[in-house]
Amino acid sequence: MGILVFILFIGLFILLWYLIPSKGEMAELRVHNVLIELPEEYHVIDNVIIGSNNYSSQIDHIVVSPYGIFVIETKGYKGWIYGGENAQYWTQNIFGKKYQLYNPILQNQGHVKALMKILPSIPNDCFIPIVCFNNDASIFVKVQNHIVINRRKLKTTIKRYNTPIISSEDKEWIISTITSHMRVGKEVEKTHVFNARNKARSSYKDINNGICPRCGGQIVKRYGKYGSFYGCRNYPNCKFTMQG
Repeated sequence: MGILVFILFIGLFILLWYLIPSKGEMAELRVHNVLIELPEEYHVIDNVIIGSNNYSSQIDHIVVSPYGIFVIETKGYKGWIYGGENAQYWTQNIFGKKYQLYNPILQNQGHVKALMKILPSIPNDCFIPIVCFNNDASIFVKVQNHIVINRRKLKTTIKRYNTPIISSEDKEWIISTITSHMRVGKEVEKTHVFNARNKARSSYKDINNGICPRCGGQIVKRYGKYGSFYGCRNYPNCKFTMQG
């Protein structure tokens, strides 16, 4: 009887493991719930994987509208978030403990490039990348050319773009093209995660060897008004930076 109870307990644990959403999935679900409140002229596509087996992009949300294509990277982090526009990594400070996270602006730039590749006739200024954090994250990020916000500001931010720049015909073509390029299935997701982790390990290895992971240049110590930091010798052509 005891063994049977134990087996049932393990089975229930495994079932709950697959059924209960992760923090990232919960954050994406909350953002989805905000996006579907937009008017009908905004078309929402969630969890888009495009690309090949060797290199793919997983985009949390795409919103296609007459006012632009909003490319949204969702982050489920709490605490204080620090970082710079060109920094390779940002810092999460939660209850005094600090953790590194890959700069989501860079991550989202990769997503936009992947979309541009399958939508070559759409002008670059039609793509509007947004990084969206949980409402309980305090954002201390220095940005000039990108949008980094909490979820509560997402709908307002999107609706600030109110000048039509995409025709109804182009909008339908964009939606159809994205949908036709989407790759689906558990194996596709596993391959994407495997490749993403390999890429992250390769970047860490390059940085530890003093090599810029973006252009292959040499990483050198620099000094700015906020103190020392590391940057690429190929600046300003390469804007890689990280904390000193």
